[in-house]
This record gives sequence, structure tokens and C-alpha cells, in this order.
Amino acid sequence: MSEANSKRPAGQTSPSEVSMHLAYAEASVVLLECLLHVLVEKKLVSKTELLDAVDNAMETKKEMADAHWHENIAPVAGAVLAQIANSLRALPEDNEG
Repeated sequence: MSEANSKRPAGQTSPSEVSMHLAYAEASVVLLECLLHVLVEKKLVSKTELLDAVDNAMETKKEMADAHWHENIAPVAGAVLAQIANSLRALPEDNEG
């Protein structure tokens, strides 16, 4: 990252540490979603298996929110997981056989 910072145009400020963390988090989620699609398309993992895993993660985040553990973050994370589940559900059905 330091090399990229050295090429910044004059007068442009560096993003805040929070912005950097958010950017990395967003990029990570997008990459993960793309890789999940590749796994299904290459038939390395079934769509059903991935949906079960995402549904389990969503349930865990709901339980965390209900228990007031990371209560500000858990509902948002649950919503992100729901978007990933919807994206997976939009993939064509598994054609096993």
C-alpha cells in the first residue's frame, strides 16, 4: 500500500483508516461471492451446500444480535449474508446426474 500512497496526486488526502478497512471488507465480500459462484459453476460444491452454509452463518449472526453480542454489527453482517444467499439462489439449479 505504501507504493500506491506515494503515487497519490498532489492535494489528494489519504483515506481514513476506517475507510480503508471498509474498502478491504467490501472487496473481500465481493471476491468471496464471486468465488462461491465459480465453485458452483465448476460443480466443485453444490448450490445447496453453499446455501446451507450461508443460512447457518445468517442464523449465527441473528443469534448474536439477539444476545446483544456485536449488536450494531451482527444485523448488518446478517443482511450482507442474506444478499449473498440471494445471489446464490439466482444461480441456475444444480444439474446432477
